[in-house]
Amino acid sequence: RISPHMRFPPWFVSRLWMLVPVAACGFLLWTASARVQHAQYVAELVKPTDLAIDSASSTGYAGGVRAFIAQEHNKESYQWIAQTQQMLAEGAWRLRHVDYDNAPDGREVHSAVLYRWWLLLVGWIGHVISDQPLTLSVERAAYFADPALHLLLVIATTIFVARYFGSFAAALIGAALGALFPFAGSFLAAQPDDFGLTLACALWSVL
Repeated sequence: RISPHMRFPPWFVSRLWMLVPVAACGFLLWTASARVQHAQYVAELVKPTDLAIDSASSTGYAGGVRAFIAQEHNKESYQWIAQTQQMLAEGAWRLRHVDYDNAPDGREVHSAVLYRWWLLLVGWIGHVISDQPLTLSVERAAYFADPALHLLLVIATTIFVARYFGSFAAALIGAALGALFPFAGSFLAAQPDDFGLTLACALWSVL
């Protein structure tokens, strides 16, 4: 028999469901941190010792080179970084043509610009914090962009669902978005890609 003095106040009991999405966010941060550390360690192994930072370069490094190594050999990741950096170099908000492949004419770009804006936003935050060239910060943002988007999605969706569908549904969707495979695997660190953003937009269109 529980003593009346040991009973939890109603406000505490009514908010216990929050532990589930908080735990999901903690799990997300833990796995993303480990993956970022591993990716940065691999990049440092092959990074040239004489690689110098150049704010006038389109990549932030002297000679226009890049040091980022995408996880799982995702070739699309390199394109997102290169295209975002090209947007910065051209001072444009959209990108319609690239010249890094299909030489000598290059090719048109038809992908939506939203993910490049997201990569640029994360890079700008890193630029403000570290005072590194913005183009270089875009490359470094590639380590964190998708986990940051994933965390934002879990928090925003949980709050929205709690308000309109109740605490049980919010706890359920918070746990699912944070750990459910293969959905959670679409927001991997050091593997920038727009697929996770596409899934997020699809989910919110349903909500």
